[in-house]
Amino acid sequence: MLGDIITQLTQIVIDLVGRVGYGGLFVGMMVENFFPPLPSDIVLGLAGFMVGQGQFNFWLAGLVATAGTVFCAVLFYYLGYAGGRPLVERFGKYLRIESEDIDYTEKWFAKYGVWVVFFGRFLPIIRTLVSLPAGLAKMHFGQFVLLSSLSTFIRSGLSIYLGMLLGERWELVGEYFEQWENILLVLMIISSLVFIYLKREDIMKKFFPPEKLEQAASQKEEQE
Repeated sequence: MLGDIITQLTQIVIDLVGRVGYGGLFVGMMVENFFPPLPSDIVLGLAGFMVGQGQFNFWLAGLVATAGTVFCAVLFYYLGYAGGRPLVERFGKYLRIESEDIDYTEKWFAKYGVWVVFFGRFLPIIRTLVSLPAGLAKMHFGQFVLLSSLSTFIRSGLSIYLGMLLGERWELVGEYFEQWENILLVLMIISSLVFIYLKREDIMKKFFPPEKLEQAASQKEEQE
């Protein structure tokens, strides 16, 4: 049932981009953010194909796609900023956003801080939901918009360019990008493990302060 809805909605967005042009691209990126299961790479792939056909300008298409995405990102940011977790969970279910998805994104935000807003745009699931924990954490609005805009423009530009290269096979953009997203995710996990290893002494001191360990040891000796 959901698969049929996604297929029909995707086709509607594709037709909209083909008929309306830049306005359809803007709306398509908005819809993709409001309804995460919708594959945005297909929309951007079509935009790339249209660039190759001379119907779109590459830079303008990238800016329009970025504007549509950031517009929705700001709405999600304020949803988290003003309403907090209860409001996010209440309205998130209507957008197919589960509580587990929010937990997953919050963990990434807590671990990597504001840079999740930038790098998260290159990862599935996280890129759509990262605005919520940013709002919940009361991240500086200007910083949020700047990082969101930069990362979205880069990713949109790459998808559009790939659509140009693929030509008539522009619908395969999502499959190509999925491979790179998985590689990026693995690299981020590896970098996290390396960071934890290099900072292990500082982490141990933070969670197990020497003075508390000495105090616990002395108390144990007294008891014995």
